[in-house]
Amino acid sequence: MINGHIIQIGEPSDVMNHPVDEFVASFVGTETILLGTVEEKQSGSFIASVNGHKIEVAGEATSGETVILCIRPENVTVSKGITSTGTSARNHFKGDINQINPAGFIQRLHIHCGFPLVSYITNRFLEELSLKTGDDVVASFKATAIHAIIKKQ
Repeated sequence: MINGHIIQIGEPSDVMNHPVDEFVASFVGTETILLGTVEEKQSGSFIASVNGHKIEVAGEATSGETVILCIRPENVTVSKGITSTGTSARNHFKGDINQINPAGFIQRLHIHCGFPLVSYITNRFLEELSLKTGDDVVASFKATAIHAIIKKQ
């Protein structure tokens, strides 16, 4: 509800995974919300450009449409090197860690890879890789991990 208006009604899992707009997405814990333009339609997916970077998204959209891409931090994996082979993740971006924030049993990584991206990792993973601010990493996520909202013109 915003200013006395109901924005979205539904099962909790539906609202969490399919928010109707940026406000709801942010409210339910989506930390990466990107504005992009659809460049190419494919069979069951599309390519969106965000700051010149191509992101593959599962779903339907038409070339030229503006989309809001919502990526939950638990769906973003981090590695020290590219892992594009042998994985179903379609999106891999080199970036650097801007910020590391402890959050109980996890760490919240803020990664800049041409656009801002947030990932949750375990404390153990942070220690094992000795990750620190400024380190280069590869952030990966599946095309199916993105919720796309077609922006009304």
